[in-house]
Amino acid sequence: MFEELSILVPGIRPHNWTRLYNSIDSQMEGIRWSIVFVGPFDPPVELANKPNLIYEKSYDRPTVAVQKGMQLCDGHFIYHTVDDGYCLPNSLKPALQLAQEHNTHFANVVNGTYKEGADFNGNSWLPEAWKAGFHSDLRLPLINPAWKISLQPIMRTETFFDIGGFNCQFEYLNHAFHDMIFRLQRLGGTILDSPTEICCAGHMPGTTGDHAPIHNSQTGPDQLLFNLMYSTTEPPTHIDYNNYRIYEGVWERRFKRQYATYEEMCNL
Repeated sequence: MFEELSILVPGIRPHNWTRLYNSIDSQMEGIRWSIVFVGPFDPPVELANKPNLIYEKSYDRPTVAVQKGMQLCDGHFIYHTVDDGYCLPNSLKPALQLAQEHNTHFANVVNGTYKEGADFNGNSWLPEAWKAGFHSDLRLPLINPAWKISLQPIMRTETFFDIGGFNCQFEYLNHAFHDMIFRLQRLGGTILDSPTEICCAGHMPGTTGDHAPIHNSQTGPDQLLFNLMYSTTEPPTHIDYNNYRIYEGVWERRFKRQYATYEEMCNL
């Protein structure tokens, strides 16, 4: 039997996974769903026997981890989220219902809006902040400023595969999401914001905590590649899904070796 919704979480923080799982499970009565965690460290023992939880061990860069994890998702829709947050009460069902109603074009997406901040005290984004033109780093020649952005989308699972998913030249997820969401809009898709915010996430600014590899990849090679792609020749709308195979392997920016635990990785 196929689940209605698969939730995909590339993550390194298994100590957060129970909180995320419970925040979803408490509001999904009557909905068939599963959650796929992809990362280097095993789930906590309290989640070990959850029948709708799938775990894939991976030391890959996050974009490759997503490409691999997607192959374990069999829901009609996929929701991408993060492991340093939780889902707000009564947020997922309305968003999924909107995705079902909005399923009139293969490239349509519901943008899972969220807020983030230290200790989960972040402010909500302004509505215009979900448009590319709001962000100075996205004001590039080949980007329509009216295009929407979505870093935690709900979309048809088959669409992710059909257009090839992520360009895994990107190490981290933000620019890969921007590229994919822009490709969908070029294909005629429309992006609707979720009825309410879904995720409330924590935040580690700059290179603090365990955030340095993400910060350094986003502001370094990922930004340079993205600027080149959207300043010269329009990138293709469809890419080879198996492009991830070129980049799979230990993400050395994060993992100097194959650590056994999060605490070992962070030298705690």
